[in-house]
Amino acid sequence: MKLGKVLIYFGILVALASYVYFVEIRYKTEQETRKAEAERLTKVEKDKITEVDLTAKDAPKISVRKIDDNWLLTEPIKVKADQKAIQSVLTTFEQAQFEKVLKEKDVAWQEYGLEQPEFTVTIKDRDDSVTLYFGESNPAKTSYYVRKKGDDRLLLVADTLKNSLNKSILQLREKTVLTVAPSQVERVVVVKDGKEIELKR
Repeated sequence: MKLGKVLIYFGILVALASYVYFVEIRYKTEQETRKAEAERLTKVEKDKITEVDLTAKDAPKISVRKIDDNWLLTEPIKVKADQKAIQSVLTTFEQAQFEKVLKEKDVAWQEYGLEQPEFTVTIKDRDDSVTLYFGESNPAKTSYYVRKKGDDRLLLVADTLKNSLNKSILQLREKTVLTVAPSQVERVVVVKDGKEIELKR
């Protein structure tokens, strides 16, 4: 085969590969990205969040505040929060999406359990706040009806979203008993049944 024909075939192959990448793969990726962005419940960035309020029906309100880069529980008790658990809540909230818009406006909220929500989450950053109200589950028990404060739409979200946000005090509080590094321990005393055992480094 002559070199000229090889170059022609190679050029056609490159053109086809470019078409597949730029028109098919890249276009679809951009479409999926735009779709995912449009379905986000909020535009909040987790690194800018400073306050979290969780309120479950017939349960005390749980409030968490970011103070000097550490998260602290302020209601109903004042104690250090589990930093990883809080970060999990923030990530869930930042990435939260809705499955479907059921109604655009004129919603009878009481029909979906949203007149008196089962669960409410409010996230605040330096400039704004976002509140999501969770109502009843759908007939299939796989999703929840949701209302966003300031939004007239009735939304449907996956049940995993509520489950990931609706945390208890025990799940959010710091569970570490001791914060002493093992290398700093010089003496351990164990008392059982009136007998004392002492261990020294």
